[in-house]
Amino acid sequence: MVCERPRMLYLGSWKNRAEVGRLKQLAEICTAQCRAYFLTKCLSFTDWRQRYLDEHMKHIFFLILSTLAFFSCTPSEPAKKYTLDCYARFDEQAGKLTAEATMSESALPPKPVEVPGGIRYQRVAMTLVPVIGLKYQHAYPADFTKEHSFEWKNAAGKTLEFNMHMNALDSISFDPKVVSRKQPARFSWKGAPLEKGEALVFIWENTEKGQTIPVELYNIGTSNIIDFPAVKMAEIPAGNWSYYVVRKRLTKAVVDGVEVRGITEFYSKSRPVKVVD
Repeated sequence: MVCERPRMLYLGSWKNRAEVGRLKQLAEICTAQCRAYFLTKCLSFTDWRQRYLDEHMKHIFFLILSTLAFFSCTPSEPAKKYTLDCYARFDEQAGKLTAEATMSESALPPKPVEVPGGIRYQRVAMTLVPVIGLKYQHAYPADFTKEHSFEWKNAAGKTLEFNMHMNALDSISFDPKVVSRKQPARFSWKGAPLEKGEALVFIWENTEKGQTIPVELYNIGTSNIIDFPAVKMAEIPAGNWSYYVVRKRLTKAVVDGVEVRGITEFYSKSRPVKVVD
């Protein structure tokens, strides 16, 4: 009669327990080796990444800083500045008023530019004349006008205005009627005395000799009577002359960032005079 042991009893024998112990020890050894292998690989990857960062990232970081510094230090293009020159002339003898205006970029040399919308004088649009540069003009028959206004628009469409005034000369005369080249001559007019920024320009004309001699006088007091200096009279040769006087006035202002220079000129009627030695 053959008896068959149960399998559980067989597995639980001392021999099988020894086999299980060896297998368990072998599994622990394999586990430890695998852990050491993967840990070495991970550390190796970490070291490689750190070396890459040390070698390359500092250069990338330096490049970023350099780019930021370049853009922060690069100066922006400065805003353009402009200058407006205004001129108004009244010719008493012709009964005519002439106005001119030129807008220029404030550079060296100045660069005349066209004004969007143009320039208006006394509320009337001026004509753009393509002479040397770009000049706006307006001329018409007129009586004397004291106040003169120029208008234009800026880039935002805002209307800007510059005003200046002109002073007249009335009833000009020399005393005596015959003047000497060796003595001062008293000159007078009716009207306001000269103001700061004003000057008188005497234009002497001799049609027989074909001569024209300008003489300009500055800082001649606050009266409407002046002494024409003898040293200036000496510049005029003896003979029959006619003369007219230009009263000039300079005005400066800054209008919405635009530097404006304005000149007014009043041209008197011509008068005869005799000059003797």
